[in-house]
Amino acid sequence: MAMIYVCYESGDIKYRNDFASMMLNQNNQITDIPVTDKENKRPEGPEAVKRYILSLMRDCAAVAVLVGRNTHNAPVVRWELEVANSQNKKILAIKIPTTSGGLPPLLKTIGIQTIEWDPQLIEEELSRLFGRE
Repeated sequence: MAMIYVCYESGDIKYRNDFASMMLNQNNQITDIPVTDKENKRPEGPEAVKRYILSLMRDCAAVAVLVGRNTHNAPVVRWELEVANSQNKKILAIKIPTTSGGLPPLLKTIGIQTIEWDPQLIEEELSRLFGRE
């Protein structure tokens, strides 16, 4: 089953939770694509965090990047995107409402553009990424 890894700057966790809830909404066509859960591994150190993220991302078909005010310069986000790109994951960039942060540099380089935080647009883009048009 296809799963989505959600990449976000730690200050945007509310939107990560909102995205996961959106994916569970029975009114959407995309409810059969679950979002990975994340545990807080930071107390175990940076290498433990990286191992944990790698284990989550390995089973995901796509990565949803929530683009907020500080996403473009968050080191963990930058690393997650490098991993996603190296594993040829499908990447979807979603602009968090009422924020003006820039796109992470790697996404600019590989030609990914943001879409607005709109359930219908997100559903359409995920359908396109997963070949469900």
